[in-house]
Amino acid sequence: MRFHKLSLLKLVLTAFILTVLIMISCQKPGKNLSWESDILVPLIHSSLGVDDIFTDSLLVENPDQSFKLVLDQKINTMDNNALIEVHDTIAEDVFNVNIPVPFKLNPGQKILEKNTDFMMKLGDVRLSKAKAKKAILKFLVISNFKQPMRVKYKVLSSEKNSIPFEITDDIPAAAAGSEVKLIREIDLSGYNIDFTGLNHNSINTIRSSTTIWISPNADTAYYSKADSITVTSIFDKLQLESALGYFGQKNQMIADSSILNTFQNFKSGSFSLENLSAELQINNYVGADFQVRINKITSANSSTGKQLDLNDAIVGRRLNILRASRTSDDISSITPQKYTYSLNNSNVKDLLMNMPDKLSYQIEYNINPLGNVSGGNDFIFADKSLEGNIHIEIPLKVKMDSLVIQSYSKINFDSESHIKSGYLNIYVANLFPFDVEIQFYVLDDHKNIVDSLLKENSISRHGTIDNNGIVIKATNDILRVKLDAELIQKLKTSKEVLIWARINNPQQKHYLLYQNYNIDIKLIVEANYEY
Repeated sequence: MRFHKLSLLKLVLTAFILTVLIMISCQKPGKNLSWESDILVPLIHSSLGVDDIFTDSLLVENPDQSFKLVLDQKINTMDNNALIEVHDTIAEDVFNVNIPVPFKLNPGQKILEKNTDFMMKLGDVRLSKAKAKKAILKFLVISNFKQPMRVKYKVLSSEKNSIPFEITDDIPAAAAGSEVKLIREIDLSGYNIDFTGLNHNSINTIRSSTTIWISPNADTAYYSKADSITVTSIFDKLQLESALGYFGQKNQMIADSSILNTFQNFKSGSFSLENLSAELQINNYVGADFQVRINKITSANSSTGKQLDLNDAIVGRRLNILRASRTSDDISSITPQKYTYSLNNSNVKDLLMNMPDKLSYQIEYNINPLGNVSGGNDFIFADKSLEGNIHIEIPLKVKMDSLVIQSYSKINFDSESHIKSGYLNIYVANLFPFDVEIQFYVLDDHKNIVDSLLKENSISRHGTIDNNGIVIKATNDILRVKLDAELIQKLKTSKEVLIWARINNPQQKHYLLYQNYNIDIKLIVEANYEY
């Protein structure tokens, strides 16, 4: 909807009132002065164009100024987080005094320094390197020492800005016969992780270091074998930004849906397309082979409840997708494997004419169907994985059947004006190849309809169409609405008018839509004012 705020009413009335005041100032005492004047004031100038029928962002103008609709609907073909799941203990260090007789420990004395290589249980996944996109490490210390302790924990396998992660914390003294627990949740997001261990010849291995001291603030005390302290670290959540290794063999089912806004302007009715071209695109940015099977793609219209499934040879067929390649560790060096499958022989046109607001799908994929053919050199980046897309190009050669659209236009009908009588003149110029049934509704502040301007819907006939099916001249109509006291009061209190249009195609032909096609609408107040 394109509209202009053309309320000149206040300006005109101000000039008029100033004139009246000057005349009054010249009037002889005892005389009453009354003025009447006929004024034409634009109230609304609006238009309904092709972008009010189809979503503007999807329209592409051709060189001949006709329109086509270009749709790209993303399909989630895989869940990166489910590809490599990490939830495991990475280290557990226990210090026991374990001496039959009590012995003395001094404040600040180191009692444990230990490096640990811990191999995580990741099934047939074999990781060598990764970068954490989102990582939460739970750090748990349990102590029954009767003096405060100090613990330093370092993840030697991690690195951020060339510095490994470490944490140092003080543990309070435990009361007699009890223990104290310290739990920390540590954010390791953005850290690089080396899973190859001390000699860089392992997999799935985290190397860590634990150091324990008697706190410098402790008292000198004697300790027995009943005293102990346990330090445990667990990956509670690990989502990878990138990873290198072998990702195992896994079968996963994706059942998802996406919202379609293509037909959001359609309130009811239907339309028909003459032709279109459509294809399924699969781009593999992962350094691993896949087998993909599309089990179902469904077009769903929530208003009508109607659902249609895609009918094409690609449904249920296994698609072999080869791995991507790369020349460095940088994501920009990836060369994806790209596949295109035509949907031109499918019923995709029927799926679109269902005017869906949701597209749902079920997709199954297998990773590494032939096993570890890369020798542990699979790679993945979270921002570039296995991507699916349905690409559709539709020349907007269409036929409309009672297709309803609507739009809103601001008005500013002067609430202080003294209208004695008049008309609201509505000028409609139809440059579409379709008939348009039109109505105007006055709205309150909550967008509720309080009145209609026309007693019955008016039909604006299609423009003049030449032998090539192109509209060369608009059909013009003038509608006059009498301004009675009730309607005047409603217009004074309203800030918005709803323009309602039902588009019909009496010729039952498909017409190509052009950039200049629109319905131009002007509302002009022709009123008699009295002061």
